[in-house]
Amino acid sequence: MTRIVSGMLAVMFSAFAVAQQPDSGITPGSVAQRAAGAAVADHQNSAMSGNIEVLSDTKGVDFRPYLSTVVETVRTNWYKFIPDEARAPVMKSGKVSIEFVILPDGRVAGVKLTAPSGDSGMDRAAWGGLTASVPFAALPAKFKGPYLALRFTFYYNPKKTPSNDPSKNEAH
Repeated sequence: MTRIVSGMLAVMFSAFAVAQQPDSGITPGSVAQRAAGAAVADHQNSAMSGNIEVLSDTKGVDFRPYLSTVVETVRTNWYKFIPDEARAPVMKSGKVSIEFVILPDGRVAGVKLTAPSGDSGMDRAAWGGLTASVPFAALPAKFKGPYLALRFTFYYNPKKTPSNDPSKNEAH
């Protein structure tokens, strides 16, 4: 079996078409400005993975179970769109970051490619994995915020370094 990705994430779409959601007026920029003035994500949630970051205040709600499902759904869809050049024998490397918000009812808004890879096929695959996954389940009922802002980072064939190679890490 070909090793496509090391680590977690798999997310986003098949084409650069935003999910068919009404324009909520929420943009990643406005999310970042709002989050800057708020208590940004609890450490338990933001430390969940190096591939997903919670950018908004979680209001004390543990999103790990919810985000685990979101990530698995996006990963499954992303794998369907990974371009041939990121597969064997070429194994091209790259990294794509996408920011978006999940609204209380599970719809997605404010999708923005914040760190393109430089390869349109890899960017489209990440985008496609996300959009093919929406809508998500409603946010947890305990959460009373207006949205959950996230940044997903998709890694294609990352090079092993001491920080991401488990065989090089010492047990603590």
